[in-house]
Amino acid sequence: MASVEKRPDGKWRARYRPVPGGRQIARHFRRKIDAERWLTEQQSRVNRGDWTAPELGRITVNEWAETWLASKKTLKGRTYTSYESVWRTLVKPRWGDTRLDRVTHGEVVRWVAELERGLSPSRITQALLCLKQVLALAVMDGRLARNAAEHVKPPRPRKAEPRFLTHAQVHELAEACGQYRVFVLTAAYTGLRWGELRALRVKRIDLERGRIDVAEAMPERSLELDTPKNHKRRTVPIPGFVVNELEKHVQGKGSDDLVFTNSAGGMLDNTNFRRSIWNPAARSIGLHGFTPHDLRHTTASLAVSAGANVKALQRLLGHASASMTLDVYSALFDSDLDAVAERLGKAAEDWLRTRSAKVASVDPRRVL
Repeated sequence: MASVEKRPDGKWRARYRPVPGGRQIARHFRRKIDAERWLTEQQSRVNRGDWTAPELGRITVNEWAETWLASKKTLKGRTYTSYESVWRTLVKPRWGDTRLDRVTHGEVVRWVAELERGLSPSRITQALLCLKQVLALAVMDGRLARNAAEHVKPPRPRKAEPRFLTHAQVHELAEACGQYRVFVLTAAYTGLRWGELRALRVKRIDLERGRIDVAEAMPERSLELDTPKNHKRRTVPIPGFVVNELEKHVQGKGSDDLVFTNSAGGMLDNTNFRRSIWNPAARSIGLHGFTPHDLRHTTASLAVSAGANVKALQRLLGHASASMTLDVYSALFDSDLDAVAERLGKAAEDWLRTRSAKVASVDPRRVL
C-alpha cells in the first residue's frame, strides 16, 4: 500500500511496497509535493516493469566491473586483454569509485569530451563501449533501470586512406628489406595479417598446390597461439613466383619450424622489426610512414586489378563478410561500376538501333 504521511518532525514520508509481501521502501521529504512526485514516479516504474531495488545499484562501478570482466573470459586471449586494458587505463580512473546509480548521461558526455583532448577517436570509442557494456550488464542484472551511457555518441573516426603499392614498388621494398625479401613478397601477394605471418609454420604451406593454410595467429603482445581473426580458418592461394621463393626459403627447415623468424631464430616482434628492418627500408625508397599492414591493402589492390570480385577478396583476406570488404575497399571497385555503365549504355544503343531499323522498314503506304 502506497502512502504519504506527515511525521512528528514535520517531514513527509512517502512509502510503497514494490512487490506484494516484499520489503517496504520509504523516503523523507521536506515538502509534501516532493514526496508525492517521488511516489508517483516509483509507482510508474513498477507498473512499467523497469523498477529495480535501490540497494542493488549502490555498489561501485569498480565492484560491478569484476563481474563484467568475468563475462569476457570466453573471448580470445588478445580480445580479453584489450578489454581489460581499456577498463584499467581509461574507464576505471574516472568511474571506478562511482556508484552504479550515480552515473548520469550528462557526466558521461562530459567525460567523452575530456577524452577527446588527448586520445584518438578509436580509443575513445573503445573506452565508451567498455562503460556502456558494464552498465548494460547492470541493467540486465536488475541493478539499474536504464543505461545512462546508452545514447552517448562516440566521436567520428578519422579514417585513414589505405595505401597501395604497385608490383614494381612491392619488389623494390622487398629488395630493400634484404633477408626479409620473401616475407615482404608473401605478405604482399597473400594478404596474411601480421599475426598470421609471424605464426606461419612450414607445414601450413602446400608448395605443390600453391596454398597456405591459415590456421593460427600470434597477435602482437600475445603470449598464446590463437586462431585467426574472427576464428575463421582459411586457405589462400600463392602466386607461382612466390611459391618458388618460399620453396627455397624453407629448405632445411622442419615441418613445425616458423617460416619467418628474427635474427635469433625466434618469433618476429613488430616493434623491433619495424625499427631495425622495415622503417629504414621503406624510407630508403621514399615510402615514409608505410606500414607492414599496408601490404595487406596492397594485396587487395593488386587482386582487384587482376580481376578479383568482392567475394573472392573477402575469402582471400579473411573478412567476416563481403560488406566489411566493401566498407574498406569500395573505391577499388570503381572500375567495375564503369564497366556496368558501359554495358548498360551498349545495350540501350543496340535497342535503339533495332527500333530505328524496324520503323524504317515499315511501308508508308500500308500505314496510310
